[in-house]
Amino acid sequence: MKRYRTFLLILALLIVVLFNTQNIYKAYIYLFKVTTVIKQYNNKGQYDGEVVSYVRGRVNSRENFSNGVREGWTRYYFENGQLKNEIFFNHDHVNGIEKYFFINGNINYTMIWDNNLRSKGEYYNPQNGGLKTYVQFDKNSTEIVSYVQYNQFKKISKTIGNVFSDNIYSKLNGSDSTVFLRNSTSYSNVKDLYITVATPPGLTPQIEANINNIKYTNLAVKSSPLIIPNLFTKEGDFSITISGKLIDSNKKTIKTDSLDIRIKVVR
Repeated sequence: MKRYRTFLLILALLIVVLFNTQNIYKAYIYLFKVTTVIKQYNNKGQYDGEVVSYVRGRVNSRENFSNGVREGWTRYYFENGQLKNEIFFNHDHVNGIEKYFFINGNINYTMIWDNNLRSKGEYYNPQNGGLKTYVQFDKNSTEIVSYVQYNQFKKISKTIGNVFSDNIYSKLNGSDSTVFLRNSTSYSNVKDLYITVATPPGLTPQIEANINNIKYTNLAVKSSPLIIPNLFTKEGDFSITISGKLIDSNKKTIKTDSLDIRIKVVR
């Protein structure tokens, strides 16, 4: 029993010493305006845990790693300590919402990421925090489907682009691999239909489809992409017609779009 208590006392002292050592080092970094990086490693020498970088004594970034790859939040800071940017990694891939701030704390922009690909961005006014620009990216992340500008009164002033993307696609069964559907082309091992739809604030998208004379009306677009599930479960020819429009708060149609393609599904 005595040995056990002695062991606990020694363990407690080691924890206190380690904790104080870390705090002393952090105080040294701050007081002497040191530029450095505090890293944590696993037994394989890979980054594991939080990695903190300092620039002239101030925290510049905090990154989280698991076995050498980014996992979780990465955050960057202004010199005054204000959060500058935060972005989430899942197995070293950017996913979810990224936020970038102005130095006054107002939001600069938000970006939705899907497996390292940009999906949707919203850019804000630094003074009043109002939405300035909306951008919907295509599935390939390089082309812009829709671009909408807002004035100082937060009203829509300009719309450029489309209601939905011509690059409709599916995914291979059992994987996340994207297959873009092109006219007069055959495909196998596909199931669902994906449509990248613009969803700008202040406008409501309405999408309808006619697939082999089966009508899909008033498809609810809560987020992009719009998914029509289990469409390609049988082989054969598919005639796909998609139409869409963007409607404002006064029920006025702002923009319309349509697409016709024919594909074949084989097994």
